[in-house]
Amino acid sequence: METFIRFFFEFISIFFEGVSILFGGIISGFKQMFNINDYSKIIGDYKDHFNSFEWILFIISIIVLVVIALLILFLIFLLIKKIFRKSTTRMSKEELLEEISNLNDQVAKLMKEKDELMAMKVSQLGINPDNAQESSTGDTEDEIEDKSIEGIRFPKLALIDEKCSKLRPRVYDNNYTLDGLIDDFRCFAASQLGLYYDVELLRPFFAGLACGKLIILQGISGTGKTS
Repeated sequence: METFIRFFFEFISIFFEGVSILFGGIISGFKQMFNINDYSKIIGDYKDHFNSFEWILFIISIIVLVVIALLILFLIFLLIKKIFRKSTTRMSKEELLEEISNLNDQVAKLMKEKDELMAMKVSQLGINPDNAQESSTGDTEDEIEDKSIEGIRFPKLALIDEKCSKLRPRVYDNNYTLDGLIDDFRCFAASQLGLYYDVELLRPFFAGLACGKLIILQGISGTGKTS
């Protein structure tokens, strides 16, 4: 057993040593990137030998290095953010699936309660639930009439034509004017609905009814649009 423990310790230490070198290298790299002392030492060695043009190039070099460093940090931030977003999205999907499963269970429970309530109502009426179910699944009167008509592609339309064949157009009083219609509506609204409309408001409304079936009413609350 002691031999295996020594073997396992030496064997697994190779892996963790590589992990430590990996993270140590990353940390060492960041330390070297932001080593202010080395930057200051190099600047101190060369600043006395720069001319005016080289000073301009020096400033541009510093700006470029700062931009590159910020870009690297920004990319690392985006990578970390993307990793966290994927993990949170995966968690939200799992929560959504769990919520859907709970809703399905609730729907099944409600359907069961509905069936029980229907059975109670049917039993209170003195009807056997089996007979009620058979009667509900049976043919309706319209279906029986449809089946009695053979050789017709649209039997319900044929029945409507047959029922309407004896109808005659209604004769209306042609002497009824638009002014009379508006007056009758004003009187009905005032006496039955408790609403009082101006004639100048009712005329465009009835004119709109003559133009089409869609009327859009605009106004503040409480002016009787719904009524």
